[in-house]
This record gives sequence, structure tokens and C-alpha cells, in this order.
Amino acid sequence: LISSLAEHTRNLRSDGRTSLLVQDPAADVQAGARLTLVGDAVSLEEDSRLRRRFLRYLPNAEQLLSLGDFAFWRIRPRTLRFIAGFGDARWIAAADYAPPENTLARDEDEILAHLNRHQREALRDCCLHFHGRSATDVLAIGVDCDGFDLRAQGERLRFEFAAPASDAAQVHERLAALTREARRA
Repeated sequence: LISSLAEHTRNLRSDGRTSLLVQDPAADVQAGARLTLVGDAVSLEEDSRLRRRFLRYLPNAEQLLSLGDFAFWRIRPRTLRFIAGFGDARWIAAADYAPPENTLARDEDEILAHLNRHQREALRDCCLHFHGRSATDVLAIGVDCDGFDLRAQGERLRFEFAAPASDAAQVHERLAALTREARRA
């Protein structure tokens, strides 16, 4: 999400080449893993699904979005530079990095509604087992092929699936497996 008034927005419109560094928060920067995504930034058309998803993760951004001069941008990867640690670096082709098509995006709202309406106890059990958090206030806020995110007692928590999910039925299977694991403990 970037303001159209920002200097970097003007720069991206002029030349969309950009990079994004993601790094391991390890104490020793040289020893920690890091990844630089190199690509082209493109402005996205208004998308109500994307807006809803963004606000589930950052509900306080509603005021910014209402100003009308903010837009969503995406980086289309060209290549990636992965550094696993000191002396261990390699280039990764964008095609090798690309996630599978997000077939869950169109069903995400319905999946989340089901989780929040019918699976609250399972979500609470997963919070306690996987994150050590006893939570009465849980809300599923996002799901993708690799897992799902909850807001529990105001904190965002991530839960990874054992294997990727490609549809709503597989999401429910993966959640059931996580719930069984949590309840066996």
C-alpha cells in the first residue's frame, strides 16, 4: 500500500525496477539467512477482495484507504538472491520461486467465515498447542496454500500446514490434522 503523493511512487511509475530484502532476525547479520527479491513494481487495480484481506491483517489502515490516494502495488519477481549465511549465496530464477496459483483466494472469505463460525474451539486448541497461547478471542484472518493466520488476543499468529492445500476441502483437512495433533498433546 503506497500513497500516490509519495516520492517513491513517482519513482516507481517512472521506473518500476525495485528490490525487497527479507532477512532472518538472527543476532549476527552475517550468519543469518536473507533473500533479496528483484523485480518490477506494478500498481494494482482496485480489488475488493485484496482490500478486505489487507484490512483483516491491518484493521487500523481503514482510515488511510478512505483517503483515496493510496494504492496497492505488487512486485513481479525477475530473480532472487538467497544468502543462507556467510559464504553460502546463490541466485534463484523467478520461475523456480513462484508459488502455485493461489486457488484459495477466490474462496478465502467463505473459508474464513466457516472457520470463525464453526471452528473456534479448534482454533483455540491450536493456539494453545502450537504457540503456547491460551486465547478466548480468536479470529481467522487469512488462509493460503501453506497455512493460515489468526488474530488471538490481539496478536497475529501463523499456523503452517504439513503439506500445501489447493482448495477449501484440503484447508479443512489440514486444520483437522492440526487440531488432532493439538488435542493429542
